Amino acid sequence: MGLLDRFRSQPAWKHADAGVRSAAVDALPLEEQDLLAAIASEDDDPRVRRTAIAKLMRPSALAQAAERDADERVREAARAMLRDIACGAFEGLSEEDALAALSALRDPRELAAVAKDAPLEATARAALDRISEPRTIASVARQAQFEAVRLAALARVQDPADLLTIALKSEHRDVGFGALDLVGDREALDTIASRARSKVVARRARAMVRALEGQAAASEPVEAASEAPAASRPQQLELCRAVDALVRSDDWGTMDARLAAAQEEWNQLMPDVDEDLADRFADACGAARDRLVRHHEETAAEARRQLELQPRLALCGEIERIDGPEALDRLADVEARWASLPPLDVTPDEQRDLDERFEAARDACRLRAGNWQARRAELEAIAVAIEELEPTMASADLIELGRRWQTLRGRFDAAQGAAVGGTLAERMERAGAQVREREEAARTAREEEDRENLRKVQQRCDQLEQAAQAPTLTLKQAERRLREVKACATDLPRFPTRHDRDEIAHRLKTIQGALFQRVQELRDIDEWQRWANASVQEELCAKMEALASLEDLDAAARELHGLQERWKQVSAAPREKAQELWTRFRTAQDAVRARLQTHFAEQAARRAENLQKKEELCARAEALAESTDWIRTAEALKAMQAEWKTVGAVPRGSEKAIWERFRVACDRFFTRRHEDLAQRKEVWSANLARKEALCAAVEVLADSGQEWEQVLTEIKRLQAEWKTVGPVRKSRSEALWQRFRAACDRCFEQRAVRGRADLETRLQEREAIGEALEALLPAEPPAAEAAPPEGLVAQVRGLRQRWQQASGTAGLPRELIVRSTERFNKAFDAVLQTWPAAFERTEFDLTANVRRLEELCEKVERMVSASGPREAVASPATRLAEMLREALAANTIGGRVDEDAKWRATAEEVKRAQAAWTKVGPVPDDVQRRLAGRFQRACRRFFEERDQRRKPVKVG
Repeated sequence: MGLLDRFRSQPAWKHADAGVRSAAVDALPLEEQDLLAAIASEDDDPRVRRTAIAKLMRPSALAQAAERDADERVREAARAMLRDIACGAFEGLSEEDALAALSALRDPRELAAVAKDAPLEATARAALDRISEPRTIASVARQAQFEAVRLAALARVQDPADLLTIALKSEHRDVGFGALDLVGDREALDTIASRARSKVVARRARAMVRALEGQAAASEPVEAASEAPAASRPQQLELCRAVDALVRSDDWGTMDARLAAAQEEWNQLMPDVDEDLADRFADACGAARDRLVRHHEETAAEARRQLELQPRLALCGEIERIDGPEALDRLADVEARWASLPPLDVTPDEQRDLDERFEAARDACRLRAGNWQARRAELEAIAVAIEELEPTMASADLIELGRRWQTLRGRFDAAQGAAVGGTLAERMERAGAQVREREEAARTAREEEDRENLRKVQQRCDQLEQAAQAPTLTLKQAERRLREVKACATDLPRFPTRHDRDEIAHRLKTIQGALFQRVQELRDIDEWQRWANASVQEELCAKMEALASLEDLDAAARELHGLQERWKQVSAAPREKAQELWTRFRTAQDAVRARLQTHFAEQAARRAENLQKKEELCARAEALAESTDWIRTAEALKAMQAEWKTVGAVPRGSEKAIWERFRVACDRFFTRRHEDLAQRKEVWSANLARKEALCAAVEVLADSGQEWEQVLTEIKRLQAEWKTVGPVRKSRSEALWQRFRAACDRCFEQRAVRGRADLETRLQEREAIGEALEALLPAEPPAAEAAPPEGLVAQVRGLRQRWQQASGTAGLPRELIVRSTERFNKAFDAVLQTWPAAFERTEFDLTANVRRLEELCEKVERMVSASGPREAVASPATRLAEMLREALAANTIGGRVDEDAKWRATAEEVKRAQAAWTKVGPVPDDVQRRLAGRFQRACRRFFEERDQRRKPVKVG
């Protein structure tokens, strides 16, 4: 981070205080939807996220917050915004936004609210389709805003109680009538007739009740016969609706037949029809017949009128079509026929319109006849011009060709040549097609060129934006990119649209501003870096000059390479000193290289000699590769391998080949030895089983509680049998013998240790804890990707607690205490080091604990130096920044900082570091001892220097 970055502020919506962030988000404009969406999903504080959601109008982002946010209040706020968007509570949102918001809602109550209140019918229907709860559907049928939505909801209602509720409470006539038609219960009809909110629905219910009462008053046979009207009421309703539709229909051809068919079907239901429906049907039929009669009368009157007007209209149309050289002769004939027609029985306005049309058509015909000769001469001139143009269509300049063609086409259209037709019109069409083809090809090429220009510039803008944001951007790269942006903005090519050009210009201006800011920052950093590198280069020059007198030339060669690499890293220096420092460094470097040339020649000779020695070892190993003297040959090869390690390096390029030759020879012998060993493993396995059985038998005797004489006899027998068993694998032999011997010793010492039962119990507990930790270790080192045992951390934590509880060692021999403690510590460290990944982010994370201790050591060491606290290891730039902050805090640049307050603050930091040291978890013993000594020395040194006072460094 540069010096200026230390003082740069951030936007308020990134402030550390959640209250400040919330206020800043509330002040953001609604156009910042991308920023609001990012804050709603990424901010840590639920209050800030709720504030962002309250201004977020993007359904996709709101749906994500409603599904995934951890805070219930944030999810509730997101669902409320989605419901408001679906219900059209905000202006400027489209139907797609409403449907997208609706798709994110899940609660039936929210879906019902949208189905009732949505301003768009499509949104309301979509909400209804997603509702499955019957009561909610009935609610939508009662209260929905759109008739189609109400009727669709009513069609899905099956429960009689819901239908009764709809008929009682709905204020909409259509839904009330529909629900009433589906209610067949007499008691329900009485309820609707007396309590329905809609008076129209109540009146129809009362009529239905009266019809049922009339049926009930009749005799039993008549009552049986009167069941027909109730059964035929749906049919009566259907006939009423059909006739109502005829009243609104414009299908005059079938209206009469359909009305007669409806009347015939109604007559078949007589006299068993409902009184209210009979009136409704009669009114509808009368309205339909009246409308049909009026239509027939209007049609007949219009036919008579058109019949009288037809001759005059035909003559007017004939005049309007007359054209050509014989137009005047044909016009005279039509005028004679017009004069011979009888007078019309029409209104004065209609007569005036006819006369005006005839006169206008006659004048136009005369004008066309006068223009015919002029048009004919113009078309002949156009024919000559097209003959001259046709040979040059494929080779002429496109702009000049287009100009000539437009002129010629204008003359042709003005002369109405297309109406004349003929060969000239066809030639004009062919010429126009050729011109359009060339123009289309040119336009396609130009558009493709413009698109390619846009693509290239956009690609370049993407590259420049990435470069401007790259954290590794250097000053030279930034200046070069800035020049490229300026050049690109100055010489923009042609783009497909003006919008594209403005957008590219805006992008380039934005990139230029970002790059200019980066250049300024990098220049400041470069100046500081050059100033800091000057002292480093002087130090490197001194070290390079010291190499000229170094006796160890190998070390000098390594140091030379390191100094060269380090010089590359700090090559930038103040311009007034750069050449002087480089000349000094290069002079010292050349002197060191001159000394190393002789050394490298001698080294090459030694490497050749080492190669000869290794070739001799290879020949000896190859001679022993087929030997069957397993032990002696193995020892010899191991000795040669040890000797191989003592031989120095060989010439570069020969290392791999000579090593492969030696390794193959050794592998050949040891592979053969391994095969022979596998044959002997069977015998070892049998002996191992017998010895393990003897160990188990002795261990059983130790805990059997038998008489000592019987136990002693059996032990002697088992010892004699042990001697008869053959050898086992060397790696297991000693462990088995120790086990057998320990079991025997335990038997012999049983009597002696009975008095120390309590001490033995505690020792066993300590040993058991150590064994439990050792049991967690795998037999072989696990692979890097191997998973740790399940519940490993919990087991280790529990064993460590048991160890702390069993830490009492009073009465135990010191050697046993030391041995059990070392065993526990060794096993504990081994488990932590075997499965380090399992203990990450726990109190047993060795790497984190060691790193924490080292950080505490470094923290205290940075506070201790010969020049006072906080100044020892800081870079010049960091030290200057700290002095500037201290001076600003004291409100006196260049003044004296309160030294006592500075030391007191540093002492408090050291004490906090000492307290933090005691809370760090376990680390390896050797690391603990090393870091503890380092930490204590740093702390003692600080408190020894605390009373010393030094004058502060003045700035400037």
